[in-house]
Amino acid sequence: MRGMRYLPKLRYMAALAFLTGMGALTACSSDGPTVVALTISSDDTVGMVDQIVVTVSGASHATVTKMIAPNKNPDSGVIVPSFFSRIELDGWSGKVTLKVDALGAGGAIITTATAEDVLVRDHGAVAAQVKLTTKAPPPPLVDAGSADGGDASADAGDALTF
Repeated sequence: MRGMRYLPKLRYMAALAFLTGMGALTACSSDGPTVVALTISSDDTVGMVDQIVVTVSGASHATVTKMIAPNKNPDSGVIVPSFFSRIELDGWSGKVTLKVDALGAGGAIITTATAEDVLVRDHGAVAAQVKLTTKAPPPPLVDAGSADGGDASADAGDALTF
């Protein structure tokens, strides 16, 4: 019965520890570096990747390149469907572009993905995401009537279905 009295105190102590930790984290973040938490996802077409090269460029800063060892399935050696990397950009702020190249054996580029207009703030953190794929993009939709010089009107049979 006596142990039951300490349960409410334990909750208050846990809440106090949580709030103290959050306060410390907030205080540290204003002095910390500018960080981009980049999530790199891929589909099953990408396969074997030896290295990831992330190139960050912005209007008011020199280009920064970071080499990342990709997370791989230990059994097959194929890149995992999703992982993230922390990229520090000391003193950066404004819009940046992140270009991600997946390199295969011998440094050949397997595929490339880009995250544009990522807004970073000095001493802040932001999340960005790219998706790597080797699938060919779908062909652009073209108005069938204007492509061959024929009638541009369409009937129900010309509708695209997905």
